[in-house]
Amino acid sequence: MARFADLPAEVLDFIGDYLDTGVSDIKSLVLVSSWLRQQFHSHLWKHVTVRSKTPLAFVSLLKDRAHFVHSIRFMGAVPKELYHMHFPGLIVFEHDNSVRVVAKAGEVCRILAGFFRLNPTIQDIIINPRDLSLNESFWNAIFTSLHNPRRLKLGREDAIMKLTMGGGSGLAFWKACGRFEHVEYMGWDQSRALRNDVNFDCSRLRILEYMTTSRPENTPGLWKWMGRCSNLTRLHWGGMVLAGQVHADAELPIWSHLEELSLGDVRETDETLARVIFAHLPPTLKHLRLKSAIFGPVSFDMLRERVFDSLNIQRFMEVSSYRLPMNLGLS
Repeated sequence: MARFADLPAEVLDFIGDYLDTGVSDIKSLVLVSSWLRQQFHSHLWKHVTVRSKTPLAFVSLLKDRAHFVHSIRFMGAVPKELYHMHFPGLIVFEHDNSVRVVAKAGEVCRILAGFFRLNPTIQDIIINPRDLSLNESFWNAIFTSLHNPRRLKLGREDAIMKLTMGGGSGLAFWKACGRFEHVEYMGWDQSRALRNDVNFDCSRLRILEYMTTSRPENTPGLWKWMGRCSNLTRLHWGGMVLAGQVHADAELPIWSHLEELSLGDVRETDETLARVIFAHLPPTLKHLRLKSAIFGPVSFDMLRERVFDSLNIQRFMEVSSYRLPMNLGLS
């Protein structure tokens, strides 16, 4: 092989994908060479990040190359023209709000809703909202516009959701969650909206990661909604878990496919943990992670009865009563 161009197409594609990782020095080098620019033209526009200081001239360039874009990330207050742009192959959309926009939350939600309607091919949505209140029109646009939503990630450790979505926006949030296969949430508890017996279809949901940073307001409603997600394979319920608030006659969860369960700071008693949660674990469970000081012999016996034949990994934290002989079935 005498020339770079003689490399197999899959190798060139691999190199082109590497250029999407944000290595600006290499991208600059590629742009210097007309041949390299032509060879990797589509790759250079595959993953795009736009910041608040991005010049307006870039918007025109991006518009002409919109058909190359597979993922786009808006960081801060980007030019509004971008929200009115159609990207035919857009799969991943990320909105990283690093500034306070409380006063403009309604306008931000309105233009985001319009962006979703223009780009129904979006499958993955990543929103780092900080102080941005996501309203009903925002969630309704996601629910009605997207053809095949796959993943919703809302918040992260340094940008948690610090507002409670009340009323119609809260209900619209939970309804929209049911359209995704994977939901990852980190922020203030949003269970208040589930006080009434809402019956949203969430059978599409496979993975739910719900990490709250405030005290749960409606554990019974949240428990009922989670329990109706009949096709869950992974459930991570972080933060404070007030298992004692779930009534003894509560609707039983339908988790016939659950393989991985992670629970945060479970409160109340050993008997409550066994009755409310462990008594409903399916024989498909393979991984269990628990952070609770109340775990004791009652919970252990329930685990041994229901899932010990299938469990591959157990991780117990802050469990003072746990002993290795329990796993071995010894007294």
